[in-house]
Amino acid sequence: MASARRAKSDSEFVASTRVALRDLHLPESWLERKIRENPTILELGNVKIVSFQRKYKKGGRADLILLDEESSILYCAELMLDEVDESHIVRCVEYWLTETRKPSNKDWFVVAVLAAESIRKSRYFPVIEFLSQKLPLTVLEVAALKVAGHTTLTFTRFFDGQDQIDQVEGGDEESGRIDVDKKYWANKRPAEIIRTAESLARIFRSPSKQLRVTYLQGFWGFALGEKPKNFVTIAPKQKFVNVRVRITDTKGWSERLRKAPFEITGGTPGRSVRFRVTDHHIGKRGKLLRQLAEEAYSERVPGD
Repeated sequence: MASARRAKSDSEFVASTRVALRDLHLPESWLERKIRENPTILELGNVKIVSFQRKYKKGGRADLILLDEESSILYCAELMLDEVDESHIVRCVEYWLTETRKPSNKDWFVVAVLAAESIRKSRYFPVIEFLSQKLPLTVLEVAALKVAGHTTLTFTRFFDGQDQIDQVEGGDEESGRIDVDKKYWANKRPAEIIRTAESLARIFRSPSKQLRVTYLQGFWGFALGEKPKNFVTIAPKQKFVNVRVRITDTKGWSERLRKAPFEITGGTPGRSVRFRVTDHHIGKRGKLLRQLAEEAYSERVPGD
């Protein structure tokens, strides 16, 4: 019986082969069209296409503009085949700047997206890494795979622009703070969502009695005295709460949180993990979150 189950499992396995899109005679327009047909393959959340090949008055075209209404994020995406080059990096930043300055986008966080087939091996990778620390930039490496005669696509995330939203829009340690109060949030979000955020805040305060919650325009953070210590940020939305935890073991914690189960929504490998909470009745999952809080706190706030 065991051998029969093994045989069935083996028969279901299909090996894949990575291949360059140019070798398949597939142009960049094909990649764009496949994303337009199913934008969720980017794994940016529940996004929809707003426009494609958007023209700008000063020149240039943004390949894709996508919107995640639940998280209030507008994505401006630049796509390319082969290894990422300097011109696409500049265009990506230029189009992001243009979108952020539009009055019509004032209600959205604007995130730049740079996608190419070769990111890590590019000579410009250090430049991309530097830019990811200065602006909300999501970087995706595209891989075309041949599977049993079919072509599919996968996207590996190197940097997550949502990590920078807290700094650029909300005011982290590295930038100016925009302080509000709890009443500000209570007027913006449903009572149930605020209760969920409060439950999470109590859990993530557990590593130190001196930690206090800070209410900023973009998220809830933490501080010791007057110094921000945002090892965790909590962002209440209309139907859920987004949590970002700065942690080194992102792979291990993503798996543990997924099994809890929480919905993993992103993060940057080796830097942070992001997940979504929909119910303030944390229950047995609270122990897991307290363990996460302790580990993240010890990494982010050594000596306190």
